[in-house]
Amino acid sequence: MPEFLPNDYDVIVGFEARQFGADFDIFVKQVHDTMADLKNQGAVKAATMIFRRGKHGAALGALLLDPQKLTLAQLQEELPTWNKKGVAWFEANAGLALTDCPPGSEDPLRRDQWALDRLGVTGTWDDVPTPMDKTLVAIVDSGLRRPDGSLPEDIGDTLPVNQCQPAFEFDGMLWTMFPDGVDMNGHGTMLAGTIAAVPCNGLGVASAVPVDWKIVLMPIKFFGAAQSPTILGATIAIYWAAAMGARVINASWHVAYGQGGVLSVQSAMQWATLVGAVVVAAAGNDGTDNGTYPTYPANYGHGVMTMPGLSILTVAATDRDDWKSGFSNYSPALVDIAAPGRDIVTTGAYWIGAARYPDYSGTSAAAAFASSAAALVAALNPTWGPIEVIQHLKDSSDKLASLALVCNDGNRLNICRAVEGPLVLTAPAAGATLQVGQTTKIRWANAYKSARFDKVRIELSRDDGATWPVTLKASTANDGKWNWKPTAAQKTQKGRIRVTPLAGNFPKVSGTFKVV
Repeated sequence: MPEFLPNDYDVIVGFEARQFGADFDIFVKQVHDTMADLKNQGAVKAATMIFRRGKHGAALGALLLDPQKLTLAQLQEELPTWNKKGVAWFEANAGLALTDCPPGSEDPLRRDQWALDRLGVTGTWDDVPTPMDKTLVAIVDSGLRRPDGSLPEDIGDTLPVNQCQPAFEFDGMLWTMFPDGVDMNGHGTMLAGTIAAVPCNGLGVASAVPVDWKIVLMPIKFFGAAQSPTILGATIAIYWAAAMGARVINASWHVAYGQGGVLSVQSAMQWATLVGAVVVAAAGNDGTDNGTYPTYPANYGHGVMTMPGLSILTVAATDRDDWKSGFSNYSPALVDIAAPGRDIVTTGAYWIGAARYPDYSGTSAAAAFASSAAALVAALNPTWGPIEVIQHLKDSSDKLASLALVCNDGNRLNICRAVEGPLVLTAPAAGATLQVGQTTKIRWANAYKSARFDKVRIELSRDDGATWPVTLKASTANDGKWNWKPTAAQKTQKGRIRVTPLAGNFPKVSGTFKVV
């Protein structure tokens, strides 16, 4: 099977994404015919990639031009003609830069994960319902595998490499992009540890993701040791992740300065949003204002660069004292949220010997924490779309004065509140004895405000929470109060009350009480 190398191509061909019924095959034929015409016009090599997720389809082409016959400038000048054949744009396959600071050192194991404490991840999610479905988190980066094909020892559930790496059939052959998935850079491995290192296994570091939550990593390698990151590789990886059903896509890198308006990455992220993926981008490590010195893809989901339907969670980095890390980019209008990004202990790449756990600094680390939180929220709420997940992370964040000029509303990620939800149940008290026919106060408070959680459901269990057969109130205002008169049929020695926002899966359960 030949290996597809994004660096082998110098032009990206963009096609308009479309919604299909029975005419998907017609679209595929048009794309292939157009790419064949382009190759005949003066391309040395041509590659065609088709993506489909349900009724949504997208296509991408790549060309290596013979400059004696055809140039990018000619193609862009002739774009109106190619528009009639379905082409939306032609772009240069420019380089990308990873968004991180070099790791401070590759020290032996360190258990000082201050960031998890700051984010409220101090234990397991025992009082939160365990999700039933798989949640896929794509890491579009340098890969994750070791040279022998194994994973670093502290990494949990991960898709097989042949499902992670994009594969396409063209020129009569099946091409795969970096099929080994081996991380020769280390950046992808560090992100993976921050997002989903296995907690409570006695090895290395922990993350906020429990083993039994079925959160699965999809590390997509889009550049290699001898292949620098490119726009084409990143674009293919994003399309592939979305087509494979990723609910979260981590993009901890930025396009080269001067290439801010690239439609390829932007359109891939727009399509990913359309089919249900939360795209998480690092704000950048130049210490500058993203409004004055735009950084992409961080800015794609905001301001003048926003495409219809495109939504991106852009993340700045903080230090131990909840101040902006000096290297982090910022903008209260263009950055959504901040998260810890300095001296973050994580998994490291290694080839032989014992596992390594270096610390690293950068908005890459901050974006990884936000990706972990987005995965948890998406797992709890499988029907939520990207905008709902992003808004929930912002609503549940801590609003800090120290970050007022750094990101929107001074938001600092709070994973605990995002996972546990807004409600705090205060009555009935554990151990209380309630009387049949007498009014009992059910009371709760809201730890944070969210316009979506305006209604709640109230339920009764008579068997200590094993089942919830009685709905006391299907819908009532989330104003913290509701009165209940227990009936004779509701007598129990092991009663519990459960209050749940109608718009989200964030129930709160009372202690055990009696109804006599």
